[in-house]
Amino acid sequence: MLLSDLPSEILEQIFALLDPLAIVKHRQISKQFLGLISSSVDLTLRIELASDGLLLRSRDLFLHYRSPSAQELLRHLLATRTAWRRLEPLQIWSIDAPNNERLAFEICDGAWGRTALRHGPDLFRAIEYLELAPSSDHTVALAGDEVSRLHPWRKPPEDLGMVIADFSFMPSQDLQVLLEATGESSRRMHLLTISTHKKHPRASLPFFDIVGSRPRHVEGCEILLFEDRVAMVFLRWARRLRENGGVMVWDWKEGTLLMPYSNVIDAAFLTRDHMLLIKDWDDDGHVNLGLYNLLDQKATHILELPLAQTVRSSIIIAHPSHHYGYKSPAQTTGAFRADKDLEILLLEIRLTGPDSGIIHIVVSISKVLDICKSLSKGDDVEDDSPLFVKWRNWGMDATRWFSADKIFRASVRCTYGSKMIAFATDDVYDDPESILATSGNQMPPTLTPNLLVVLDFNPRSLIRYPDDEVGEKSRSVVFRSPSLWKGVNGGRKVVSRLPFRATISNEPWDYPNVYLDSTGLIARKDDSYDLFSFLPPENDDVVQHDFRL
Repeated sequence: MLLSDLPSEILEQIFALLDPLAIVKHRQISKQFLGLISSSVDLTLRIELASDGLLLRSRDLFLHYRSPSAQELLRHLLATRTAWRRLEPLQIWSIDAPNNERLAFEICDGAWGRTALRHGPDLFRAIEYLELAPSSDHTVALAGDEVSRLHPWRKPPEDLGMVIADFSFMPSQDLQVLLEATGESSRRMHLLTISTHKKHPRASLPFFDIVGSRPRHVEGCEILLFEDRVAMVFLRWARRLRENGGVMVWDWKEGTLLMPYSNVIDAAFLTRDHMLLIKDWDDDGHVNLGLYNLLDQKATHILELPLAQTVRSSIIIAHPSHHYGYKSPAQTTGAFRADKDLEILLLEIRLTGPDSGIIHIVVSISKVLDICKSLSKGDDVEDDSPLFVKWRNWGMDATRWFSADKIFRASVRCTYGSKMIAFATDDVYDDPESILATSGNQMPPTLTPNLLVVLDFNPRSLIRYPDDEVGEKSRSVVFRSPSLWKGVNGGRKVVSRLPFRATISNEPWDYPNVYLDSTGLIARKDDSYDLFSFLPPENDDVVQHDFRL
């Protein structure tokens, strides 16, 4: 029997098992397949999601409500896409949060965790978790077609019985990782459930003890969480000039150490088994990137950064893991997840000397991994040292450099999937080309408010919507041509050509920080947060909350 002889219902189920891009290719095989795929709402949903750099989570195993239909999900997706492209949020609301500047927070799986019960300037004793959705009621059909009114998920703050310095969480696994301040130079990392604050049932150990050689060793630390990996980055936010921090990585389920303490400037997860390190590998003040394999417990590649000057400091900004599991209690974003093949991270570098200033470098994670895989040493090579990869062999196609005096990151959580949000000076709206990096000596301006810019590095969207656009509240510009950064005093010339779309607001955003998640933005004020959702409300009407930019 030929595939084309199968009933349409069976064919649709078979196509639903394919990668969305493979579904698109099957439309070209025959008129029968074209008609079947085009008429299927479920297959159309998967194709449209792929166009936006998203994938569909399982719809059959959600915890709190019935599986939404493909038609409902497609309606949400198309409305959200239009809202992002126009930079016009569909729902806006506010949350009171006085004196929030020094509070810790994290965003993951459509949920927001923020600290409470302050204990000194940088410590706390409680965490509040809430879904990034407005507090208006949601009509939800439950088992037996019973209709109930449900509010967005929220876990009120409770005294944890310990003093916490940092935390991370993963709502799809009911996991929170708490960093207890047990002493001046020591910390204890607890693995607890969000729901009960008890030891997590999947964690083999209830905690890890971390002892530094001096008090500053554990200052400014941050927890990084990615699937079943957890990392501790030391001195991330308390580093002095040319002072190294460090990183350690564990498997939180098995309780095993995957990466012993290593001196780095910063580190971030690329995948479950790979980390990106920024480090002074030769101890000469010049830094390069490194790819570290957690399974083999070694650095496999050193990626050249073409900087003639020494680096004062650097951080890597990436979004916490959102690929793991489907059981997030956050209802509004539980259906979609970012496509790992399109994810980016941001590398921020502060230079010293003639090129003193800031460089923002966006890096395509999948391109870096693919290039390193293609350049790996053969299995028969006994040399165990990392392979040095020159800039021209990896950086031009995998990065884009930006001018820090025109565009600068909106927060420490400014990336999600293929998107990044940034602030820009007023002249960028009329001169978008100015955001591309051209030379050194560039520092972010101190004046506010600034324009908001959404940078999207999804190549599928650029193919589908190749033209520049001008809307009522924003304009979008597509960048495909290479850009050139030149160091001063005869420094190196750096070409970068990762294509992207920039959507620029035409009105200022008067906020010190704006944070990005899958379906919206969190904008911080001194005494509150304004939340902007690009998801449509249940009644398809835009929700207004006495708010003006």
